[in-house]
Amino acid sequence: MPHKTSPLIILDHRFLEVSVLGETDPSVDGHYDLRTETKVGLVNDEAPLNWRVLLEVTFGPHDTEHPTPYSGKITVSGSFQISESFSEENREALIRVSAASILYGACREMVANLTARSVNGILSLPSISFRKEEIEEDRAG
Repeated sequence: MPHKTSPLIILDHRFLEVSVLGETDPSVDGHYDLRTETKVGLVNDEAPLNWRVLLEVTFGPHDTEHPTPYSGKITVSGSFQISESFSEENREALIRVSAASILYGACREMVANLTARSVNGILSLPSISFRKEEIEEDRAG
């Protein structure tokens, strides 16, 4: 089955910060708190198809009384190009969802690679969605 080509091309991505700290005595009850922050923008106004995305991912214990095996922060910057045929009104949404997802995947891979040989074994950050949750209307009336 042939695949449809994505309207989004990643031109490059660079890690600006990578920090992973291993806990020597993690709690069996420790739960992770995962946060992301995404900043998007055009490279310049004269190139409406070229976008830059900055993604910051932080992870660590939800409760400091119950430390998780790892805590850390990763910041990655990516450059993307959108196909000319993709509708202008949906470009920013494409970037916010798809580009952020691509960069998050790179962060997941980096964390897994770093922790695979670390004190507490491999950590695989959970899969997440960058799609905005729609507010469901009350249809009961």
